[in-house]
Amino acid sequence: MSTEDVVRSVTRKLVYNIDFKDEDFYNAVKSVFSVDIPDAVIASFLTALTAAGTTKREIKIIRDVLKQESVSVFTDTSTSLIDNCGTGGDLIDTFNISTAAAIVAASAGCKVAKHGNRSASGLCGSADFFERIGFNLDSSVENVLRCLRKTGMSFFYAPKFHPALRRISSIRKQIGFKTVLNFVGPLCNPCTDITGQVIGVSDLGLLRPISEVMFDSEINHIMLVHSDDGLDELSNTSESTVIDIKKSGSRQYRFSPKSVNIHLATLRDIQASSMEDSVKYTMQVIYGVASSAKEDIVILNSSLALMVGDKVDTIEEGIEMARIAVRSGASKAKLRELVDLCGNKEKLEQLEKVYNLND
Repeated sequence: MSTEDVVRSVTRKLVYNIDFKDEDFYNAVKSVFSVDIPDAVIASFLTALTAAGTTKREIKIIRDVLKQESVSVFTDTSTSLIDNCGTGGDLIDTFNISTAAAIVAASAGCKVAKHGNRSASGLCGSADFFERIGFNLDSSVENVLRCLRKTGMSFFYAPKFHPALRRISSIRKQIGFKTVLNFVGPLCNPCTDITGQVIGVSDLGLLRPISEVMFDSEINHIMLVHSDDGLDELSNTSESTVIDIKKSGSRQYRFSPKSVNIHLATLRDIQASSMEDSVKYTMQVIYGVASSAKEDIVILNSSLALMVGDKVDTIEEGIEMARIAVRSGASKAKLRELVDLCGNKEKLEQLEKVYNLND
């Protein structure tokens, strides 16, 4: 059976709810990522897989294949190293909350290998934000690692480290809806020495299977979050579900912003209407001049990053540390340092003028 026939066979079984062997599914996924087969065959496979609903077994196999096909790197940071890449796909059009949280956490002492891509369904993905402020997405792998070692943070642009995803990106865009790859990509940070990760999941139905897959991963401490109003973030607009995973076990609990004295906001308070607005609001938080609602949601998510990064033991301690980082100007300084070393600081300075963020 040809590789194309393998993919077609598994696609048919997905459509008609017929069970298949793990080996067949593995070979189909491997073929989709690494073999030159027609776009229509790949699109049919991704559509069928998404419509059928994705199980733990399938998420694990797709993650395993993506990790095998990725450009893996060892950062040698000799300390805890974290990521906070969410799945996206919530269609709520918030500003870049997780990106801001990554920068705040880095400025508070975490080592952050921020993994991300351009937006697939929202206004502005993490890569869109970093490109807009002057970070060079075409930086060599060596320069990305040098930036991480010198500043404590860097951005790992997914297409550079996952050529398999880059190959089918145009097909995913033509399909026009989120597929399982939107959810598996964030589980595949290319750094082999990641020790902690915050993963926002926009689809509540995938929270449990993703947690089961990641419990068996190489990462020491993982926190998965999903808010009641659909955000792939720890939210200040509603209660959230949190799954805290460590090697010793996992626990699931409910989180209310009121429990840590965070004022309940509305979705409108944290939404953006354009990519430009999203970039502006994200920078305002980092520079300490945002509205309280926007700052609060970033602070909440920074606190989780600080927890998986072994800097604090509780959300309350993380909130305090993150607030200090923003109010002291440390987060602003971290962003400037990052772009200065791995980008175009003149572009960032120009944006600071446009958004009235000058000192």
